[in-house]
Amino acid sequence: VSRFTEKPDDDTAARFVEGGRHFWNSGMFIWRADHILEAIEKYLPRLYRQLSAIEPKLGTEGEEQAIEAAWQDIEPVSVDVGVLERADNVVVIPADLGWSDVGTWASLAEVLPADDSDNVVISGEHLSSDTTGAVICGRKRLIATVGLRDIVIVDTEDVILVCPKNRAQDVKDLVEKLKSQQRHEYL
Repeated sequence: VSRFTEKPDDDTAARFVEGGRHFWNSGMFIWRADHILEAIEKYLPRLYRQLSAIEPKLGTEGEEQAIEAAWQDIEPVSVDVGVLERADNVVVIPADLGWSDVGTWASLAEVLPADDSDNVVISGEHLSSDTTGAVICGRKRLIATVGLRDIVIVDTEDVILVCPKNRAQDVKDLVEKLKSQQRHEYL
Protein backbone atom coordinates (compact mmCIF):
# COMPACT_ATOMS: atom_id res chain seq x y z
CA VAL A 1 0.00 0.00 0.00
CA SER A 2 1.51 3.32 -0.99
CA ARG A 3 -1.15 5.23 0.94
CA PHE A 4 -4.26 4.43 2.94
CA THR A 5 -7.04 7.02 2.80
CA GLU A 6 -9.96 6.54 5.16
CA LYS A 7 -13.29 7.93 3.94
CA PRO A 8 -12.02 10.16 1.13
CA ASP A 9 -14.11 13.20 0.23
CA ASP A 10 -16.40 12.90 -2.80
CA ASP A 11 -13.95 14.42 -5.30
CA THR A 12 -11.07 12.23 -4.14
CA ALA A 13 -13.27 9.12 -4.18
CA ALA A 14 -14.38 9.92 -7.73
CA ARG A 15 -10.73 10.29 -8.81
CA PHE A 16 -9.90 6.97 -7.18
CA VAL A 17 -12.73 5.20 -9.01
CA GLU A 18 -11.89 6.81 -12.35
CA GLY A 19 -8.18 6.02 -11.97
CA GLY A 20 -8.82 2.30 -11.51
CA ARG A 21 -5.65 1.82 -9.44
CA HIS A 22 -7.24 1.78 -6.00
CA PHE A 23 -8.81 -0.82 -3.76
CA TRP A 24 -11.64 -0.15 -1.32
CA ASN A 25 -11.20 -1.09 2.32
CA SER A 26 -13.88 -3.54 3.41
CA GLY A 27 -12.96 -3.05 7.06
CA MET A 28 -11.43 -6.51 7.44
CA PHE A 29 -7.95 -6.51 8.90
CA ILE A 30 -5.55 -9.28 9.78
CA TRP A 31 -2.59 -8.70 12.04
CA ARG A 32 -0.63 -10.28 14.83
CA ALA A 33 -1.54 -8.84 18.22
CA ASP A 34 2.04 -7.85 18.97
CA HIS A 35 2.35 -5.99 15.65
CA ILE A 36 -0.82 -3.95 16.04
CA LEU A 37 0.16 -3.12 19.63
CA GLU A 38 3.55 -1.92 18.39
CA ALA A 39 1.78 0.29 15.83
CA ILE A 40 -0.61 1.63 18.47
CA GLU A 41 2.37 2.38 20.72
CA LYS A 42 4.08 4.26 17.87
CA TYR A 43 1.10 6.20 16.46
CA LEU A 44 -1.34 6.38 19.38
CA PRO A 45 0.85 6.39 22.49
CA ARG A 46 -1.90 7.62 24.79
CA LEU A 47 -4.16 4.75 23.77
CA TYR A 48 -1.27 2.34 24.20
CA ARG A 49 -0.75 3.53 27.79
CA GLN A 50 -4.47 3.06 28.46
CA LEU A 51 -4.42 -0.46 27.03
CA SER A 52 -1.28 -1.26 29.01
CA ALA A 53 -3.01 -0.17 32.22
CA ILE A 54 -5.82 -2.63 31.53
CA GLU A 55 -3.58 -5.60 30.76
CA PRO A 56 -2.58 -6.53 34.33
CA LYS A 57 -6.26 -6.57 35.31
CA LEU A 58 -7.37 -8.96 32.54
CA GLY A 59 -8.81 -12.14 34.00
CA THR A 60 -9.11 -10.67 37.49
CA GLU A 61 -11.99 -9.25 39.49
CA GLY A 62 -10.74 -5.76 38.58
CA GLU A 63 -10.97 -6.32 34.82
CA GLU A 64 -14.36 -4.69 34.28
CA GLN A 65 -13.51 -1.69 36.44
CA ALA A 66 -10.17 -1.19 34.64
CA ILE A 67 -11.87 -1.31 31.23
CA GLU A 68 -14.59 1.12 32.34
CA ALA A 69 -12.03 3.53 33.77
CA ALA A 70 -9.97 3.51 30.58
CA TRP A 71 -13.07 3.77 28.37
CA GLN A 72 -14.13 7.04 29.99
CA ASP A 73 -10.93 8.70 28.79
CA ILE A 74 -10.23 6.99 25.45
CA GLU A 75 -9.81 9.32 22.50
CA PRO A 76 -12.35 8.32 19.80
CA VAL A 77 -10.11 7.51 16.84
CA SER A 78 -10.51 4.58 14.46
CA VAL A 79 -7.66 2.20 13.73
CA ASP A 80 -7.99 3.30 10.10
CA VAL A 81 -7.14 6.92 10.85
CA GLY A 82 -4.99 6.41 13.93
CA VAL A 83 -2.75 3.67 12.58
CA LEU A 84 -3.35 2.64 8.96
CA GLU A 85 -3.12 6.12 7.45
CA ARG A 86 0.28 6.52 9.13
CA ALA A 87 1.82 3.04 8.90
CA ASP A 88 4.34 2.15 6.21
CA ASN A 89 3.91 -1.63 6.40
CA VAL A 90 0.30 -2.08 5.22
CA VAL A 91 -0.44 -4.71 2.60
CA VAL A 92 -3.62 -5.33 0.57
CA ILE A 93 -4.81 -8.79 -0.38
CA PRO A 94 -7.23 -8.26 -3.27
CA ALA A 95 -10.18 -10.64 -3.02
CA ASP A 96 -13.77 -10.88 -4.15
CA LEU A 97 -15.33 -12.48 -1.09
CA GLY A 98 -18.76 -10.99 -1.29
CA TRP A 99 -19.42 -8.52 1.46
CA SER A 100 -22.20 -6.93 3.39
CA ASP A 101 -21.76 -4.09 5.83
CA VAL A 102 -23.67 -5.54 8.75
CA GLY A 103 -23.49 -2.20 10.49
CA THR A 104 -27.20 -1.60 11.08
CA TRP A 105 -30.09 -3.66 12.31
CA ALA A 106 -31.71 -3.44 8.89
CA SER A 107 -28.65 -4.87 7.15
CA LEU A 108 -29.04 -8.08 9.15
CA ALA A 109 -32.09 -8.83 7.00
CA GLU A 110 -29.71 -9.19 4.05
CA VAL A 111 -27.61 -11.94 5.65
CA LEU A 112 -29.95 -13.85 8.00
CA PRO A 113 -32.71 -16.25 7.01
CA ALA A 114 -36.25 -14.88 6.85
CA ASP A 115 -39.59 -16.57 7.41
CA ASP A 116 -42.35 -16.87 4.81
CA SER A 117 -43.36 -13.24 5.42
CA ASP A 118 -39.80 -12.00 4.93
CA ASN A 119 -39.43 -11.31 8.67
CA VAL A 120 -36.07 -11.96 10.32
CA VAL A 121 -36.30 -12.94 13.98
CA ILE A 122 -32.83 -12.76 15.51
CA SER A 123 -33.89 -13.76 19.00
CA GLY A 124 -37.00 -13.90 21.10
CA GLU A 125 -40.48 -14.73 19.92
CA HIS A 126 -42.50 -12.88 17.30
CA LEU A 127 -46.23 -13.26 16.69
CA SER A 128 -47.33 -11.60 13.47
CA SER A 129 -50.55 -10.70 11.77
CA ASP A 130 -49.86 -9.27 8.33
CA THR A 131 -46.35 -8.01 9.13
CA THR A 132 -43.69 -8.28 6.42
CA GLY A 133 -40.04 -7.36 6.08
CA ALA A 134 -39.51 -6.85 9.82
CA VAL A 135 -36.28 -7.36 11.73
CA ILE A 136 -37.05 -8.49 15.28
CA CYS A 137 -34.58 -8.88 18.11
CA GLY A 138 -36.40 -9.81 21.30
CA ARG A 139 -35.58 -10.82 24.82
CA LYS A 140 -37.96 -12.33 27.35
CA ARG A 141 -41.30 -11.05 26.14
CA LEU A 142 -43.34 -11.89 23.07
CA ILE A 143 -43.20 -9.21 20.38
CA ALA A 144 -46.56 -9.05 18.60
CA THR A 145 -47.03 -6.97 15.45
CA VAL A 146 -50.01 -6.17 13.24
CA GLY A 147 -49.87 -4.75 9.73
CA LEU A 148 -46.29 -3.49 9.81
CA ARG A 149 -43.96 -3.21 6.81
CA ASP A 150 -40.18 -2.97 6.76
CA ILE A 151 -39.67 -2.16 10.43
CA VAL A 152 -36.96 -2.87 12.99
CA ILE A 153 -37.84 -3.75 16.58
CA VAL A 154 -35.08 -4.31 19.11
CA ASP A 155 -36.03 -5.15 22.69
CA THR A 156 -33.09 -4.87 25.08
CA GLU A 157 -33.00 -5.04 28.84
CA ASP A 158 -33.75 -1.34 29.26
CA VAL A 159 -34.73 0.11 25.87
CA ILE A 160 -37.07 -0.76 23.02
CA LEU A 161 -36.09 0.56 19.61
CA VAL A 162 -38.73 0.80 16.88
CA CYS A 163 -37.92 2.36 13.51
CA PRO A 164 -38.44 1.89 9.79
CA LYS A 165 -35.73 -0.27 8.23
CA ASN A 166 -34.65 2.57 5.96
CA ARG A 167 -33.95 4.74 9.04
CA ALA A 168 -32.03 2.14 11.09
CA GLN A 169 -28.74 3.96 10.49
CA ASP A 170 -30.21 6.98 12.30
CA VAL A 171 -29.85 5.18 15.63
CA LYS A 172 -26.61 7.13 15.92
CA ASP A 173 -28.70 10.30 16.27
CA LEU A 174 -30.43 8.80 19.30
CA VAL A 175 -27.06 7.86 20.77
CA GLU A 176 -25.90 11.46 20.40
CA LYS A 177 -29.09 12.70 22.09
CA LEU A 178 -28.57 10.30 24.97
CA LYS A 179 -24.99 11.52 25.35
CA SER A 180 -26.03 15.19 25.27
CA GLN A 181 -28.71 14.49 27.89
CA GLN A 182 -26.19 12.63 30.08
CA ARG A 183 -28.33 9.46 29.83
CA HIS A 184 -25.29 7.16 29.94
CA GLU A 185 -27.25 4.33 31.56
CA TYR A 186 -28.71 3.61 28.12
CA LEU A 187 -25.47 3.64 26.15
